[in-house]
Amino acid sequence: IASRSTGISTDWAYCQILPAHTYDEEPMVHYLNAVSSYNNSKPLQSHPPLTGWCSWYHYYENIDLSTLNANFKKMSRLKSTISQDLAIVDDGYITAWGDWASLKPKEFPKENGGMKALADNIRMNKMIPGLWMAPFACDKHSKIAKEHPDWIIQNDEGRAANSSNCGKFFYGLDATNPAVREFAFKSVRRAVQEWGYDCLKLDFLYAACLEGNGKYDLSMSRAETMYLALQTLRAAAGPDTFLIGCGCPIGPAIGYVDGMRISADTGPTWYPDFPLPWWDNATLPSLRAMIRNSTTRACLGHRWWHNDPDCILLGETTSLTDNEVISAASIVAMTGG
Repeated sequence: IASRSTGISTDWAYCQILPAHTYDEEPMVHYLNAVSSYNNSKPLQSHPPLTGWCSWYHYYENIDLSTLNANFKKMSRLKSTISQDLAIVDDGYITAWGDWASLKPKEFPKENGGMKALADNIRMNKMIPGLWMAPFACDKHSKIAKEHPDWIIQNDEGRAANSSNCGKFFYGLDATNPAVREFAFKSVRRAVQEWGYDCLKLDFLYAACLEGNGKYDLSMSRAETMYLALQTLRAAAGPDTFLIGCGCPIGPAIGYVDGMRISADTGPTWYPDFPLPWWDNATLPSLRAMIRNSTTRACLGHRWWHNDPDCILLGETTSLTDNEVISAASIVAMTGG
């Protein structure tokens, strides 16, 4: 209870009064537009929607320089028949999460130009270079975790906080700590300015504000921490870089990201596959879950950001039927992703 002298501050509340017997086809539109205006979110003025290819669902972490370059060349040949303007290099290029400058030496040799040469090759094939990162997450075996244990969020019992990912327990880096924010800033700035990536898929962003009392600044709420983390990433990337939020709390990201993953992970099956395959990591991805989430959050698209309903999976590596693939493509098209 706050006294009259100190007062209390909360987030804005929204109240919408409608005339009786009003049946708006899109009842959320007034609220969505009000939130967009308050957060200065202008996705249609900032960046056009992007379409393209992502390495994850075919190769997962098993990527290398030559395999990726072969795909970029093939996609360039297909541009006349398949509209695409983006190629994202997903997870698999670094030795550990958190060590964002430590490339796998065999798969991405420095003598071949590393990540900059990869971005240059994407651009040479007339696509926008995109890169996956998780700037506030790190692996337990990473160098950053060993060198800076004080950066890791601790739970109330003094142990590393639960990252809430059932397939892989990783650490969350404390965004209330100025040193952590500087580290995330430099990691993103390197990817954009030194390596030349114009689109970043920033994943597991919730790791910046995991629950726990073992933090640098306990006066900050988790919501405030998330805002600060996103402000840091946008400042590092600059206004012209297309940022895709992934694994990100919805509210704090409005006005900071250009695209947002609005669905659960898709997968090569309609339902989660049992027994769980090697690529699953117990996260139960499926096309059905992707379609459900994309439908329920469709109204956010082009108002708060451009919706990212995840990828459409094609080819022999899936067990999807033609009707299931058509369903996925239809939902993606209708949600503006």
